[in-house]
Amino acid sequence: MSSPSFIAGSGSFVCTPLVRNDEVLAWLRPTKPNGKPVHSEWLERNLGISTRSFDLDMRTAVKRPRAEGGIYDGDLAVRAAKRALEDAGLEAIDIDALVHVSCTPDTLYFNDHLRFMTRVAVPLARPMVAALALFFQKTTIGRALRAVADDHQAALSVGIPLKTIWVIVWSVAGIVGLVTGIMWGSNLGVQFSLSLIALKALPVLILGGFTSVPGAIAGGLIIGVGEKLGEVYWGPLVGGAIENWFAYVLALAFLLVRPQGLFGEKIIERV
Repeated sequence: MSSPSFIAGSGSFVCTPLVRNDEVLAWLRPTKPNGKPVHSEWLERNLGISTRSFDLDMRTAVKRPRAEGGIYDGDLAVRAAKRALEDAGLEAIDIDALVHVSCTPDTLYFNDHLRFMTRVAVPLARPMVAALALFFQKTTIGRALRAVADDHQAALSVGIPLKTIWVIVWSVAGIVGLVTGIMWGSNLGVQFSLSLIALKALPVLILGGFTSVPGAIAGGLIIGVGEKLGEVYWGPLVGGAIENWFAYVLALAFLLVRPQGLFGEKIIERV
């Protein structure tokens, strides 16, 4: 028979600096699903929160280092655990295991995603896309790649070496995949869910056209905006989670109506 479980003691600790809702909102600038900004009165009315214990310089959005008195979630946990031990009349040596759970990690992620996109991802993606577009449209190898993609038998008949082309194709794809994986992994962490983002590249290409780099950009924008609009306006009608399947349904519709995509080369059938 297992021994009964009980709470021997409890403890808590919060940092001293108090931050008002309007200060936090001025920094984060969040919006509601309808696009309207969130106001401090709305937070206090719906959440009952008017101030928060938040050890952060709101002017610079930087946490103070521990040497200057900064308090991190690990420090909060240690001080709370000490109070819990005192409440239970125990010593640290009496504890067999610790489970540390926090909704606020040492590194704040409130707007780190946007900061990463504007400072790293976008400046890196722009020259890469421009280089790929010029490579496919203006260089001899790029035109050979397009010829092989259109009809590899015809390309082989005019002297284009297919083995060399396959090496170049896989090399370029590997470099682009490597850079993309590093950027997304650095931003969201390396985890299985990254595959869901990679899978959405297929409907993006179907929408924009497999032979068009600008089409891929336009397809990504259309799917991204469509997912958000669908989640806001149609989500409540179907129970939500539209973002998980919207891209694939839209791609299926395009395959039925315009299989070459928006900017793909028109399919010419000769009888």
